[in-house]
Amino acid sequence: MTFFDIFSTVFEFLLVAALVWGIFNEHRLLAFERKIVAYFRRKSFRVVKSQRAIN
Repeated sequence: MTFFDIFSTVFEFLLVAALVWGIFNEHRLLAFERKIVAYFRRKSFRVVKSQRAIN
């Protein structure tokens, strides 16, 4: 087996494990998704004052 085959097999296993975990822990998964969305919204909507607004 090549490195790519091993890597893809491990990735597929982790993907299936995450899917099964998400099915049984749906509320925790949704809370985690909300945290991620809130983080990126805070990051992208920061107000940056220009030099004209300060003067």
